[in-house]
Amino acid sequence: MKRLVFTLLTNLICICIAAETINGTCNVAEDGTIATWSYDTESHAITLSSGSTPDFEKQGKDGSTNAPWNTYRNEICKVVIGENVPYVGEMAFFNYPQLSEVEFAGNNTTKGLGPSCFGNCKGITSINIPASVETIGASAFANTNVASINFAEDCKLKDIGVSAFQMSKITKLTIPESVELIREKAFNQCVNLESVIFSDNGKLISIGDHAFYLCEKIESVNIPSSVSFMKNLD
Repeated sequence: MKRLVFTLLTNLICICIAAETINGTCNVAEDGTIATWSYDTESHAITLSSGSTPDFEKQGKDGSTNAPWNTYRNEICKVVIGENVPYVGEMAFFNYPQLSEVEFAGNNTTKGLGPSCFGNCKGITSINIPASVETIGASAFANTNVASINFAEDCKLKDIGVSAFQMSKITKLTIPESVELIREKAFNQCVNLESVIFSDNGKLISIGDHAFYLCEKIESVNIPSSVSFMKNLD
């Protein structure tokens, strides 16, 4: 009995030691704020609590970057973006093999998702874009398995960047009324995409070169009258 109790206590101590929360900060971002973050080694979730992250750069052939949480890139399975994170920087979570969920906290105020911030994350299958987001950067969700994009009803999105969702698995797409620009190759090679719906009352001005290139399942698209520039749609 004593041996059993000792074993249980030992296991409990090992679990307590193994599970921890790692806290950190980023370098000063372009907007002058400093992002704070925490990583839970038990749930493998990282939370961006406040402040914008700077843009990061690729450093290794494996896709690793100079993000301060890069040490855990092969473990992180969930990213939580807090209410007071204005901008998620370039390549912040690029090529994270275990990442499958991106959650925006309620009353989110994030305005920008930087280039390649979630690019090449094969585990992501859906994404909810909060109302506050105004720009989705180049290749932000490129080469992922995102099959559905849900935009908040009062969406403020204006700009969908170059190759933003290129080679993703989207099947149906409704462009929010607020969108003004769909840039080059935004949905290039989305081979599962069957339907694209534009609002008749939308603000869309421009559809970039090859925005829907090789989306061969799309049979027809009704382009709104607000569009003044369009080049090589497919």
